[in-house]
Amino acid sequence: MKRLILLLALVALPLCAQGRTPTAAVMPLQARSIDSNSVRVLEDALTDGLIRSGKLRMMERSQMATVLKEQGFQKSGACDGNECAVQIGKLLGVERSVIGSVGLLGKTYVINARLIDIATGEVITSSQRSVAGEIDKALTDLIPATVADLTGTSPAAKAATGSEPAPENKSSHAWIWWTAGGLAVAGGAAAALFLAGSKKSSSTDNPTNPGSTTDVGSLNFTWTK
Repeated sequence: MKRLILLLALVALPLCAQGRTPTAAVMPLQARSIDSNSVRVLEDALTDGLIRSGKLRMMERSQMATVLKEQGFQKSGACDGNECAVQIGKLLGVERSVIGSVGLLGKTYVINARLIDIATGEVITSSQRSVAGEIDKALTDLIPATVADLTGTSPAAKAATGSEPAPENKSSHAWIWWTAGGLAVAGGAAAALFLAGSKKSSSTDNPTNPGSTTDVGSLNFTWTK
């Protein structure tokens, strides 16, 4: 029975990890020739877009400020480097960080963003988008495009990977069937081992056959899905 439980756990845990949505946080974006209030609005819109994508579980800005304050983190201003993203990401306990900048050149608004893996410091994906006109277009046009780039759902991202993400409902059904199949296989293997062990024990006891053989502390976070 112990062997059965162990094998079921070994199969179920990796499958659960594959179906889990990574946690993430949008770091303060660097402002270039644009006022800070406008940048804050774009940061909030970017966070909201990533939440609605369903690809990441985002940490609320108020929670980020609370955790960093409790950890004594003194850095102020934008976080636009991989090293900074990793440092803050580890303090926050997230797996991904979004860093970048928002700028204005002439009458063109530009948003640069990168999705960073906190464990390795590597850039998972990046986005560079621009639009000419009023800042409203940065909110209505650039943010959705940036979200699509970072989550791999834009036409450019699909072309780069050579594949198109499967619909969410199909992915969910596949996860259920893979889990069920994995558990069934593990159960069968464990049962075989268990029966073999029992047979061996029975054979040994038979007198007619004598020759057989995490940390940032205990903080509770609310993740928005």
